[in-house]
Amino acid sequence: MEIVRKELTKKIVNECKVKETPVTKDLASFLLSLYQLNPTYRIKENDVESNARIIQAIVKRLCDQNKPCLVILKNQLYFAKHYHDRDETVKKHRLRLHQKTGPLVAEICETTKLKSEKDTERFYQKILAVITLLSGLGSPTVPSILREVSVALQSVFQASELAHYVTLPKREKEEQLMELMCIVAGIRLFNRDCQRGGEGIDDLPSILQEALTKTRNSVLELLEPLMAKVYKFTAIVENTITSTSIDASYACSSKETASDLEEQIEWAIEMLTASRQQEIYIRKLLGDVERSERAVKTLMDRLQTRLFKLHDTVRYRTAIPTAQVYVNTTATVT
Repeated sequence: MEIVRKELTKKIVNECKVKETPVTKDLASFLLSLYQLNPTYRIKENDVESNARIIQAIVKRLCDQNKPCLVILKNQLYFAKHYHDRDETVKKHRLRLHQKTGPLVAEICETTKLKSEKDTERFYQKILAVITLLSGLGSPTVPSILREVSVALQSVFQASELAHYVTLPKREKEEQLMELMCIVAGIRLFNRDCQRGGEGIDDLPSILQEALTKTRNSVLELLEPLMAKVYKFTAIVENTITSTSIDASYACSSKETASDLEEQIEWAIEMLTASRQQEIYIRKLLGDVERSERAVKTLMDRLQTRLFKLHDTVRYRTAIPTAQVYVNTTATVT
């Protein structure tokens, strides 16, 4: 059945092309899926006549570019294809990060022996690069950032420990690598807060807050004229439905036939539907911006609380138990 679907989609695109109406495969496939909801237009594998009728109906719909309902369909397709919720976006970001760092992490975890001092140095550099990439706090290609990461790492993990590290089971190596990443990231964030480091670390809270403010304003700018359009078409449709007769002067001046008037009414209803759908999408965007603003505020409050605890832990002390610092530094980045 999937082969038949693909073949029908291809024919729809070609038919539209012949009629000088370029249509994407995605839009043709999307409309074909919608038509399947109507039992009249169900695909039948060996029924050429029935499938030809489906193609004809869809091509007719796609080639009528003046119909607002086509805008509705394009909006639905675009939103379904391009707009993802927060969890899915985070998942995709982590997947890209894993694809980027996976080979290097695997190389580190699969190393079981360091033959020379040169091998040890190269191995240590790989660990520095992975820690920098996974933390998202700068680029390992910038020497000053790599030096800062190295200093932070050396405070908790010396190069001399690598000989023991490579003998650990693969799973333990990976777990320890993730722990070191959290500790180093926490140390760098703390140093940045103390204004004693933080090379290459963007002021993410400020960037996010500025971006959210601009996004909110942009969305509101879209919503205001759209609502004016919605109210306008709502009034037109309501007046048409509630009117029992057509104003004679309008009929004379416009010289429209009853059939033309019906088309205009249908067009107004479709425009109202399209505008309402746009409103739904824009309000969803606005709702997501507001949720993001609340999430950023919560995360900022949590970060400030953890940094305060870390400052309180190290204040006026020359030596601090590792356990105390470890808990607070790792909490800073989680």
